[in-house]
Amino acid sequence: MNSPTRRRGFTLVEIMVVVTIVGILSAMAITGIHKVKEATNRAIVMNNLRQIYQAKEMYISSGEADPRGYSVYDMHDNGYLSDTLWAACYETPGAHGYLYQGGSFAPGESVWAGPSTISGGIGTITGDTIFYPAKEP
Repeated sequence: MNSPTRRRGFTLVEIMVVVTIVGILSAMAITGIHKVKEATNRAIVMNNLRQIYQAKEMYISSGEADPRGYSVYDMHDNGYLSDTLWAACYETPGAHGYLYQGGSFAPGESVWAGPSTISGGIGTITGDTIFYPAKEP
């Protein structure tokens, strides 16, 4: 008679080692993904600021801007800020965790955005602010 073959399964120690390795790899991947997401958001914000700054400069050079200051609404209403940029930066503030400069602009100043805290529809700038073009130290 043939003896029954024994099926060997995984031991508890082997399973625990595999679970630990998978956990460590997952933690490393999540950290990497978070850094990539932050870099992507910062690139989006910098691109938005560049476009806002260019719109501001075009508005100034057109002669339509009030030299004492003008608002972002004036720039949009006169066609210098695209509807897409307007929606991304001003209709939905904090879409990427940043609030953009609102209110009025003065000739020659930077445009800016900062990490946002939004509660009850009211935005607050917290932390470091990004300027375009970069402010002189």
